[in-house]
Amino acid sequence: MTATLGCILTAFIAGLPASLSLGTAGDAIAAPTSTQQAEAAEPGVGDSLVTPTLHADTEAFVPGATTWVAIRLRIEPGWHVYWDGDNDTGMPLSVKWTLPRGWEAGPLLWPAPHRYISPGDILDHVYEDEVVVLTSIRVPETAVPERRVGVSADLSWLVCKDVCLPEDATV
Repeated sequence: MTATLGCILTAFIAGLPASLSLGTAGDAIAAPTSTQQAEAAEPGVGDSLVTPTLHADTEAFVPGATTWVAIRLRIEPGWHVYWDGDNDTGMPLSVKWTLPRGWEAGPLLWPAPHRYISPGDILDHVYEDEVVVLTSIRVPETAVPERRVGVSADLSWLVCKDVCLPEDATV
């Protein structure tokens, strides 16, 4: 699964638009046209250590079809975020989707993380610089074509270096 996911991520990232900006295509459902980029605030600084963006593999949602969606986290140098797996510390990315009625988001698919060992033999699995997490969004066959819909995600994560800071954003 990891090799397959790595291939999917590589192919997906190569085609990522600068932001999620989906328009009408044939009998598809138009998605939001906002930049879908959030600037999460670091307490006391006002600048984000992690910049999330939302991307899709298609220009429009199609009734009865599944669309792959990526959440890209760009992480400031020297900082890291956590994998959703076996860690001694940390908190992974949490996602709460806001989707139209009847639409379904699948589970998050994570790329292989890096091992990070802290003093005291504390083992965590982390991402540095950037991570792209995938999920599928299933559009019901009863969805109305040619209609603009809202799709967003409330995100929260822990970003760490010498200290850890909680951040959140909506994309």
